[in-house]
Amino acid sequence: SNLKSLSEEQGIRITVQVPHNLPEVMGDPEAVQIILGNLLNNAVKFNRPGGVVDISTCEKGGFVEVVVADTGIGIPKGERKRIFESFYQVDGTTTRRYDGTGLGLVLTKKLVELQGGSIAVESEVGKGSSFIFTLPTIEL
Repeated sequence: SNLKSLSEEQGIRITVQVPHNLPEVMGDPEAVQIILGNLLNNAVKFNRPGGVVDISTCEKGGFVEVVVADTGIGIPKGERKRIFESFYQVDGTTTRRYDGTGLGLVLTKKLVELQGGSIAVESEVGKGSSFIFTLPTIEL
């Protein structure tokens, strides 16, 4: 895939940690795939060469929490709320280094919310970002 070649080209290591007893989530599998794909794509795109993307999951009170963490450029504090707005991009200059429509995170947030979940970001400039989203589990 495009993501695989981009991560290999940049020497970015992707790690995944999923506990064996993780409950199933409610939601459209295709939507979940798009959510993860968008977050992974950004984590690779905004990472540094030789960086790491760490995907981890755990159960938290009727939800599965998924964290996509990277060792990339980070997002300035004032920009963090705005990254979920349409067409907003942190690097708004005409010499932008990163391609994109500015819609990826808007779509991601919308899809997470449509599945009954929520999404948030924690970030430190120069250290990286963690996108944390939750999806409700299937109650047995």
